Formats: sequence, C-alpha cells, structure tokens
Amino acid sequence: MLAFLSSSKREPFHFRQLANEFLETGRVLYAVSAGLSESTDHGNGFPRDVLAELAKKIRSVHSDFVLLHQKLNKFLDGEHKGGFRKFTHRWLADGEVERLRRSLGKHREALGTSAVMFKWPVAEQKLDSPGNSGYTALSAAIRNKSGAESTPACHSFVCNPLLRSPAMAPPSGPPSIPLPPPPGPLIDMPLSPISSLRSSSEETLGATMSSPLARSTFSVGPRRHARISAMSSSTGAFAHGRVHVDSSCNVGLDDGPIEDMIHDVDLEKILPMDRDNGLSDTSSSYSSHVGADTPQSSSSTTSLGVPIAKNALKTAIERNKHRRIEHLLSHSGSVDDGLDDTNLRIAICRQDPESVRLLLQFGADANSVDEDGFTPLHFATEVPCLKAAKLLLKHGADPTRAVGPGIESPMVTAIKEKEFNFVELYLRHGATMDAVLANGDPLLVKAMNRATPAGLVTQMLKDGADPNGKNAEGVSPLVAAIQAGCLDLVSILLEAGADPNLPGPQHPLWPSTYWPDILQLLLAKGASHKNTPGILELAASINNLASISILLAAGVSPNTKKDATYTPLCSAIRDNRADIVRMLLANGADPNLAASEHPAFKCVTHDRAHFLPQLVAAGGDIRKPKGILVAAVACDNKEALVWLLDQGISPNDRYEEDEGHTALTRAIQDDRIKYVDILLANGASAATRGKDWPILMAAEHPLILAKLLKHSTDIKSISSGSMEAAVAADQLHSLKLLLEAGLSVEEQSDGALTPLTIAIQERRLEIVHYLLDEAGADPNHTGHDEDLPIVTAIRHCKNRDYRYINALLDKGADVNKMHQSRNAILQAVELGDTDILDLLIQKTTPLAEEAADSFHAALVDPGDGRSARALVRDGNWGGQAAMLLLETT
Repeated sequence: MLAFLSSSKREPFHFRQLANEFLETGRVLYAVSAGLSESTDHGNGFPRDVLAELAKKIRSVHSDFVLLHQKLNKFLDGEHKGGFRKFTHRWLADGEVERLRRSLGKHREALGTSAVMFKWPVAEQKLDSPGNSGYTALSAAIRNKSGAESTPACHSFVCNPLLRSPAMAPPSGPPSIPLPPPPGPLIDMPLSPISSLRSSSEETLGATMSSPLARSTFSVGPRRHARISAMSSSTGAFAHGRVHVDSSCNVGLDDGPIEDMIHDVDLEKILPMDRDNGLSDTSSSYSSHVGADTPQSSSSTTSLGVPIAKNALKTAIERNKHRRIEHLLSHSGSVDDGLDDTNLRIAICRQDPESVRLLLQFGADANSVDEDGFTPLHFATEVPCLKAAKLLLKHGADPTRAVGPGIESPMVTAIKEKEFNFVELYLRHGATMDAVLANGDPLLVKAMNRATPAGLVTQMLKDGADPNGKNAEGVSPLVAAIQAGCLDLVSILLEAGADPNLPGPQHPLWPSTYWPDILQLLLAKGASHKNTPGILELAASINNLASISILLAAGVSPNTKKDATYTPLCSAIRDNRADIVRMLLANGADPNLAASEHPAFKCVTHDRAHFLPQLVAAGGDIRKPKGILVAAVACDNKEALVWLLDQGISPNDRYEEDEGHTALTRAIQDDRIKYVDILLANGASAATRGKDWPILMAAEHPLILAKLLKHSTDIKSISSGSMEAAVAADQLHSLKLLLEAGLSVEEQSDGALTPLTIAIQERRLEIVHYLLDEAGADPNHTGHDEDLPIVTAIRHCKNRDYRYINALLDKGADVNKMHQSRNAILQAVELGDTDILDLLIQKTTPLAEEAADSFHAALVDPGDGRSARALVRDGNWGGQAAMLLLETT
C-alpha cells in the first residue's frame, strides 16, 4: 500500500480512506494482541464465549486483509506492466475499494468491544499504537497525499522520520486514542486462564490427546505456553510484518484459538517465501513490491528470530501446511532447535504422515525419548497412526526400545492396545516375542483374545513365543485362549506344542466346559478328564448340554462328585433342567446318590416334584432316609406331600436332621393347618411324639388343638404340660378346650406349677379370673415346689397393681396359711410394704391368740434373726398393721 501511494500518479477513488481504515483496524488488532499476550503471561483469561466471538471477528478481518493484499499486488503488477489505468478503471467499476473500506470499518467497529475489554486487564501504556517504520511511513504517506483534506483519524498518528541514525532512540508509537470504559458485565466477569481454551488444532486431536501417553508430551512438567510477547515501542505487533513469540516458549498444544487467529493475520510475512517459488499454501504470495525507502523482509532465515521460526513451524504443523513446513525446514540452518522432537509428536498425534515424513527427512530423531520415557513410536502406536509408524521404522525407530522403569516398548504397547496390525509391522522390523509386559506377562498371553488375528499368533509362535509360558498369575496362553473362547487360537497353540494337561493355573478342561467345541478339541488332543474330577457337575451347573454330552461320550462318570459334595444329577434337579436329568439318568446316574442332600429330597426342597416319578422309575428309594414328608411340609410343597402320601410314605416318620420332627409336629410348629388336615386324614397320630407332643405344641394354636383333640382318645397320657403351655401362650381358648377334654384345673407340669400360679407369674389376669371364677381353681392350693398363690401374687406385685391379690382374697385366699415357712403376712413384712399389709388386714379377721403365737413363732427375719416386733419398731411403721402386730406381740 505504501509502495503504491509512493509511486502511483492516480490513486483509486476512496483509496486514502481505505488506507486509513486499514491503519485504524491494525491499531485495534494490536490492542487485542497485546491484551491476549498480557493475559497469557499473567495466567488470566476471558470467558470461552467471548473468545470464540473474538476469533470469529479476527477471521473476518484476516479474510479482508488477504483480499486487500491480492488487490494491491495486482495494482503494482499493473503499474509495472503499464496497464494500470485499464485495471484501475475495472476495479473502480466494481467498486471493490469502497466495499473493502466499508468491510474493514465494520470489522474495526466490531473489534472495538474487544479492545475495550482488553483496556481493562492490560496496563494503559501497553495499548499504544505500534511505532514501526512501515506503520508510521504509511501514516505519513496518507497525510502527505491528503494535504489539507486529511481525515481527523490521520491527525491522530505522529509522523516520524522513516530513517533514523543508530544513536536515535526508537520512535514512540502514535498516541493512543482514549478508549471508552469497559462494559459493566466484563468488569465483574471471572477470568479463566487463556491456556485453558483449546486451539482448533487441539480440538482436532480430541480423543488422541485423551490418552495418558499422548498427553505426556504436552502436560508433564512445568506448563510452558507459546505466547505472543507484549510489544515494546521499538517492536510492535506488526513490526516487520511478524508476530513476536517468546523465545522460551515450548511447542505445545496449549495455544488459544485467538492467538492462532492473530498469527494468521500476518503469518505469510513471517515466512520468507518467494511468490514465484510455488511454496506458499495461500492462493497468492504475500510478498509485496515496496518502495526503495521501505524495509523489506529478506528471504534468508537469518532475518527471522528463532522464536518466530519455531512458532511458525509449530503453527504450520498444526494446520497441515506441508509446503510451508518444507520451506521452513529447508531454510533452517539446523533442524535441531530443541523443538523438532516435540513437533514430531504433534504431527503423529494429529495423524499427519506427511508432516512426519518431512520432519524425519530433515533430521528429526525417530528414537528420541521425551521426559517421560516415551518415543515417537509409542505415540504412533497409541494414537494409532500406522503410516507414521511405518515412516518412523523406515528412519530407524526401534519397536523394542523401552527407557526407564515401568515403560514398555512400542511392541508391548501394541499388544496391550490390541493394535495387531502394528504388532505384525513390528515383527517384520526386528521385534521379538521374548519381551514381557511390565507386570511380567508374556506377550503371547496378552494377545489371547477374540480380536487377535490367527495369523498373528502363528507368526508370534514362529518367532519364538513359548506356547506354555505363564504370566505372573500362572495363566498359560492355552488357558487364556480358552477363556476368550478362541477355538482357532486354541488349535494353533495345540499344534505348536501347548500342553493340554498343563494347569494354568486350572486344568484347561475346566474353562473349556463353557466352550463345547474347544472341549472336544482338547479331549481329542489328549486332555485327561481324570485330572478334573467333577467336571461333569460343572457342565451341569452351567447348563451346557453339549458339553455334558461330550464328556459322557468321553467316558466321564455321571456319579463323580465335585468338591466331594456336588453330583451332576442333584445340580440338574436344582436348576430344573429336565433334559439334563433325563440324559444323566439314561447314562447311569445314581438316583440315590446324595450330594448336599438326597436327589428325592432335592426335588422336594427345590419345588421339583415333577422329577420324583423319574427318580422312582430309575430306582430311587423315597423311603430312605426317613423324613421326606417333613421336608415337604417345611418347604410348603403341597404337591410333593400329596404325591409322597399317595406312594405310602408314613406321616409319622421322624426326620432327625430337623430336630426329630414328624410331619404333624412340623405342620403344628409352622401353623400350617391345611397340612394338619391332610396328615390327620392320612394316618398322622397326635400320640406320636416329634419334636414334642403334638397336643402340647398345639396349645399355642387353638384351631389346630381342636382338630387334634377330635382325633385323640387318651388325652391325659399325651397332654403333659399342655395347660401350662396354653397359659404361657395366653391362649384362653386352648385352656378351655383342654379343660373340656377332661384335664384338671390343678394339673401341674412335672409336679411343678399349677395353671393358676403360672397365670399369676405371667400376669394373665383374664386367665386368673377364669380359673378362679369358672374353672374352680383353689386359691389356697399349692404344688410340690411352689408357694401359695397369694404369696406369689404379693411377690410379683408391681406398680401398686393389687388386682391379682384382690382376686385371690375375694375367692378366699388365707393370709394366715403357712406353706414352706411363709404366708402372706410374712411376705408383706419382708417386702416392707405397709399398703399390702393394710390390704391383707382389711380383708381378714383379727388374729386369735393361738394363731398369733404360731404366727410370731414363725415371724423371724431370715437375715439377722430379729423378731417381728423389732422389725416393726425399727422400721417406724404406722397404721393398723403396725398396731396389730405390736399389740399381738
């Protein structure tokens, strides 16, 4: 633009306004560039949506700059060829100058908001307009052409001399136009680090960079961000047409999308390319013919700063600019700039074989090791990128190289990642199969899965892999292949010498039970089922009819137990496999051979009554062991119970493994009244003791008791303790049934307690009243080893509840009656309860002298032998009871 203004005699209409708009747009871009650089240096950032919008705006500006550059080149070409007037006329007819000016104006205004945003976080002095010679020269040229009609915007730039002596200080940039204050929402908006935003190239890597291996190159160690350096007064963002990058930056994938866009705006000026050499990736060269007084970029790389060249190479790799990469590498004095290995990894992770080829061609080390111990071949395997791996191998990459503890070779990585095309490739380039994984697993064991091609296993075995080599857990390749269900791999291993009887750690036949084809192959190759007792039970447990058939055909006994307990027949009954039950019985399975339980019992306990006829038909004895009816009742299996009773099984058989129950006592205990009816109808006897006597057990279940009493003749001989049980269970109805059946109200359980005493102890008030009022129980009756009922009532009196004492006194309980050296008065005195004494005296007549003498003779404290008088006097008793006792003593 400066060259055209300097040499042209007639400029297009509105060209000066276009040039001025270009300068203003450049000023705004500088503000954005400086802001991004400052944010990166200080670890700050902006919201993702703001940055995305900014990137969109800069792309639009970049497109206008490219179009302007193309038009200016055509202007200069036309000027040199003498066809300027014709071309100018055509351009003016199109109105493209005005359209470009308006477009730049719109984009500048759109970027104004971003400039305002950066005005806040960036220091004021860092937002001045750039002061490079080309910028100020163009500003001066516009003003000279404008004369008195120069626009106000042009007056804002200070016109410095283009040439200056070395002793002069660098010219300061034009003073910045004050920017409006930042919008309110941006002031309070939290800033996230700009490096947290992925660049477009980083988004392309996506899943690749999710791998820990791929991330190691870019994330391990101190984070070093490629960044645009803040511009000084002597070197601006557009100085010499290049963007400066900090020389200490690392080529990583952490550059933000905005930095990439700003770099694109003037990227072609960074690259010292000839328009005529055909190396530029753009539609036309960015080289412009400028005047003699305008500085030009040299084609030699010596004019490029090292940081700029590094950043340009990295950017070209990220954007697949292969001709640009080749140009940068060919113009570089040495590839060894400290970043080529990282660039090589970037190209691999981007799955860009052409960039990999160029980097290797210009000297990148195919065996370089990063700080984590990974080589480029590791990355090519992990990504995966087969073409890159082939290029690396062609340039000497070692597929078996592993550096550092815990680092596995690319060959091992390929096996672990199931990249078997890489494995085949590495085998062709010197990899061997004698390597092991970091955990000690042989490669052959790791390769045993469904994704492994059979040809690869064949090749591995040919290359020396041991078909019997075990891993750290004792798993052999054969067992691993069987567990994966790979018949072809099992066949290959057996042909290569794998031992079909080698435990790995279990015998190969065990896992092969799940795969009938493999099982048959192993048996055919010499696997011995004698080394696997119980294998038929395993086949039955997994319900594999085909494996059962194969094992039976191979001579495996259907009666061999697994773990000395489980039989195939019982397991088939348990799993309700009628087809397997039929097959086993047809092949000699013993229907009487017990596993954890007998086959017939298994049918009952697992609700498999439909198998019982088959077992009986095959010779099963349902009468041994006894107690199968008890099992049917316990499991609530009515179908089995009825069928077994129909077969003549006695309902009175006891089942010793179930506490000696009979079917009847088990039904009573479980309160299964429907089974009581069935059993009584089929000969069950209430006089046959099971866990206990049926009548006694039924005392807790009145409905069942009523049925039993109807089927019993000699009640007294089979009802010992039933009255006590009825009272303890608080079953008044059962008590009435027993009394109606002829039992005595004074019946004692083994001569111990009467029903009345038990009712008092258990605090069954309703039963106490019934026994005293209706059943005729004697309130003064005592058993052999029990106290008087009134004494028991006093002793069990709680919370001043005198209802039981009153009930006994109302029915004639004698407070003076002595039993076992104790009566009611003495019990009250021992308790020290004057209220009970008052109650006893109120409901009795005064003591006769003879009675008092006998009473006082017995009234001795068991603790220290003191008399009743002493007890009353020392206790400071009062009331009628105390007076009575003192008077009578």
